[in-house]
Parts: sequence; C-alpha cells; structure tokens
Amino acid sequence: MVKENQPDLLDDIRDSFKMLEHDDFIESLDFGHGRIKTRKCVVISDLSLIEKPTLWKSLTCLVRVESERYLKTSEETQSETQYY
Repeated sequence: MVKENQPDLLDDIRDSFKMLEHDDFIESLDFGHGRIKTRKCVVISDLSLIEKPTLWKSLTCLVRVESERYLKTSEETQSETQYY
C-alpha cells in the first residue's frame, strides 16, 4: 500500500486516476454484523504519469480501492481510499 510517507509517488498515482482511463473495475457489496460495506477496485496499467519509474522497477499497474462502510446501529458512514 502506498502511504503518505511516499508523497511524490502518492501524488503521481492520484493524478493517474484523475487523468487516465482505467483498464478494469469491479465493485462488491458485503453485509452482515450490523453493517453494509461496498468496495470499488479500479486498475490502471498506464504508468506514464509516474515521474520516477526507475525507483519502482517492479511496478506494473496502479490499484485504487475505495471502501464505504455503513453502520446500521449508528447510521454512520465511513469512507476510505487506498492505493497500491
């Protein structure tokens, strides 16, 4: 997972998802234990916006996973986005 401690790479990845076409997309829905969770996974193989590709030699694609969890008891929605 790419985290905030790699700010340049994270910015490049976020830009890629804003500007480039995705190659694949899948969405899933899971429910139980008092919550409903949706996940959206998007894959991009175009690495043209990664500014220093030599630092990431084994990088072949970019992945974004957006998760949203709805807690039925509190009616609270939690969201998270992760990049790989």
